[in-house]
Amino acid sequence: MKSDTPSHYYDVSWYGAHARSMFGQEADLCGIEPRWVDGGKPITNWNPGISFLVRGKHAQDFLHNVVSWPIVSDRLKGLIEEAGLTGVTFHPIQTSHVSGKDIGRYWYMNVLGIDGALNLDRSTYFMGDAGGLLSEPVLTMLVKPVLLRSGIGGRDAFRVSEFSPPVFVSSRFRDVYECNGCSGAVFREVLVT
Repeated sequence: MKSDTPSHYYDVSWYGAHARSMFGQEADLCGIEPRWVDGGKPITNWNPGISFLVRGKHAQDFLHNVVSWPIVSDRLKGLIEEAGLTGVTFHPIQTSHVSGKDIGRYWYMNVLGIDGALNLDRSTYFMGDAGGLLSEPVLTMLVKPVLLRSGIGGRDAFRVSEFSPPVFVSSRFRDVYECNGCSGAVFREVLVT
């Protein structure tokens, strides 16, 4: 049962969570720049032909991949939708295993961004100006994020607008993942003020 406000939030990582897990190698991104999809914005022109060639023995619900996209199994997508978790949309990814074996369907999980969820006063981060190429410094590395509960608005998954690579999820998201025996991700609790 979904409560109104999640009790905890986590930084989720799917980068090599298991040494023998399957790994999605770039096969065809259909001309999309890999960082284009990490911006936390809604996607309106997804190309369903985007595909990954997969190697490895153990299928995971989060598919580790060469472009670091959050790619999830059909099973995890269904669990997220069934639980009514918020902050994500799904777009089809074509996958094929080098051996020819069926590995099931996978989806790009677009995690939407929100403004005002990062507590810049309490977070540890680095700013940079790309060697003078930018007129103003921007956040270039988020070492220890601290989130603002008032900015999250109860969302179950999100990116912060100040620095979009990390994906943050609620305790509801982690509970759905863990209670259903999902695999391929690691959760690190984040301080929320």
